Amino acid sequence: MFVRCCAVVVLGGVQVANNHDNRVEYRRLLFTTPNLAQHISGVILFEETLFDKDPATGQLLVKPLVDAGILLGIKVDQGTKHLPGTDNETYTQGLTDLDVRCKKYYAAGCRFAKWRAVLRISESTPSPLSIQETAQTLAKYAAICQANGLVPIVEPEVRRQLSRHAQKGGRLGKFLARSGPMPICSLCAAFCS
Repeated sequence: MFVRCCAVVVLGGVQVANNHDNRVEYRRLLFTTPNLAQHISGVILFEETLFDKDPATGQLLVKPLVDAGILLGIKVDQGTKHLPGTDNETYTQGLTDLDVRCKKYYAAGCRFAKWRAVLRISESTPSPLSIQETAQTLAKYAAICQANGLVPIVEPEVRRQLSRHAQKGGRLGKFLARSGPMPICSLCAAFCS
């Protein structure tokens, strides 16, 4: 089981200010949980968390995770932006200096990476442009991570926004059958060979 270290949602839900000190304290509490390694095997971190220090000890905040044998992962995308020429679809940013960041993350102890890519499925989406952009970006991300020692998690996020009628009518199934794994597989083969 992997845990995504996202204190923002949890802190906001209990009316605690979302500031750096509170995020550090919340993550320190999580990372020092007794017997944590019996329940999780890896943690997906934000860059902030990877390099934060425990104010009480001066050591890296992730040291208890490493000491427990829990694998460190890192979120490497830099957010999504509107994909021009589409019906409110997005593309993911962060490839430009990904090789440099992957080297830094590997040196800091990370062994896998996560990239967020969103495909929106509705009556009019995804567009061929969105499918192509997402597949190419995921393939490039995966190749760059592998070249720098990180295992990439390749997991496009599929957001269904179909009416019940369209779902029952099989639009989603037809889309998945038409698109399937082919775009990402063929692009991975091209970039990774």
